[in-house]
Amino acid sequence: MGVQAGNTRGTRMTFLSILLAGPSAHAFCGSYVGTAGSDLYNEASEVVLVREGTTTTLSMANDFQGELEEFAMIVPVPVVLTEEDVRVLDPALFDRLDIYSGPRLVSYTCDELYPEPPEFERPESGFGCMSKDYELSAQADTGMMTVDAEETSVEVESQFIVGEYEVVVLSAEDSLDMLQWLSDEGYQVSPNQEELIQEYLDNGSFFFAARVFTDRMPAGQESLSPIQFTYESEGFSLPIRLGTTNSTGSQDLVIYAITSPEKGRLGISNYEEAELESVCLYDESQFEDFGEFYTGRFDLAVDNQPMWVAEYGWLLQNNSNKCDPCPPEIGDDPFPVSDAIALGWGDVDVADTGWRWGVTLPDFYFSRLHVRYTPEQATQDLALYESGINDNIQQRYVQYETYLESEYPICDWGMVTDDPGTCADESKEMRQRMKYYEGESDEGTGGCASADTRWSVVASLGMLSALVVLARRRED
Repeated sequence: MGVQAGNTRGTRMTFLSILLAGPSAHAFCGSYVGTAGSDLYNEASEVVLVREGTTTTLSMANDFQGELEEFAMIVPVPVVLTEEDVRVLDPALFDRLDIYSGPRLVSYTCDELYPEPPEFERPESGFGCMSKDYELSAQADTGMMTVDAEETSVEVESQFIVGEYEVVVLSAEDSLDMLQWLSDEGYQVSPNQEELIQEYLDNGSFFFAARVFTDRMPAGQESLSPIQFTYESEGFSLPIRLGTTNSTGSQDLVIYAITSPEKGRLGISNYEEAELESVCLYDESQFEDFGEFYTGRFDLAVDNQPMWVAEYGWLLQNNSNKCDPCPPEIGDDPFPVSDAIALGWGDVDVADTGWRWGVTLPDFYFSRLHVRYTPEQATQDLALYESGINDNIQQRYVQYETYLESEYPICDWGMVTDDPGTCADESKEMRQRMKYYEGESDEGTGGCASADTRWSVVASLGMLSALVVLARRRED
């Protein structure tokens, strides 16, 4: 992930989706058991993309493991960013996104699969409307970088301080000039980035460079604030190549995205989508820890190729379920309005909303993609597109119980065909319920609350930028 120091854990930073009818056409329901989140992947980065028309808001999480005073970064950007375009976020926001959308293990009882037939239509659950006041930046007016008067093609297009970051946006004609300027300012940038930086410059890119001053961090905050910027661009892509120039192995990137319902799930057009077994019975007596189980399945799915998996997709509408089942760790409102606002969705300033009730936002579709590649495979930046698909999917596994053998295949094995267990063995009443749900429609409902009867078998910063260590001179 570029030049870095001690980033061991990394950042907590399609039309071709293959859809199959789920066993007995069961909809989402059941109880949440656990998740396999991005913290299981070495050197995993996390970013959030919010796309409205030609406007992109990009948020990048930082979990740098070295000395924070030595953290710095450079990122290619399509336009000159100003102070109004850049913000910092609450680090806990990315933790909530990871828990909310991570591949999950769920459990089912027969009563959940085939509840007592309702006598009346239940009202839909409410959409939580509290929003939290985030302090987006801590301004300062000292310690800014300066440019030597020497002759150079580098120009400082803008410079400002936001949160703990001192930022400059640079342009140049020659990559050697850019590398020299960065070196003079204390950035240790690898010379092998020269050719790629020149390519970005020739294509009209600017470079966003930032370094950290820890005395500007919020009191009590131990990790760097995620940084966010908004820009206009007809193209929709994510630059990953600069972050691979000093990597020696595979890299994982988790992309969260918010798009309009009409635009739907995010996809990547220039890398292949992998197939990953899901909605199968996970038998903890046969497999390792669930997190290790899932990462093993992901490893097999990508099979040393530059590929990606759609791990989650959900249409979030006012007064609709936000997930099913929802992780209890993030409370009764798993995707609060304040989070969507902070990430850049809707024409609302999060700093002005406070803890007011009644804030509503346009509906949106939330995607989670997991991408893996090596430096040799990352020959192109990610070309993104909005697929128009807005059904709900999740990479979901079911805790094994004997009575579920007739409902779901066993992971890595398949359906039990020799006297499988079934909920029909439980009682006469349960057999009557099963007949009710099997006969309610041609497709069946499985008794669960959601009407979705389709399943998908799909499943930091460092990926986008060169993480660079500041060359701070210290006395021996």
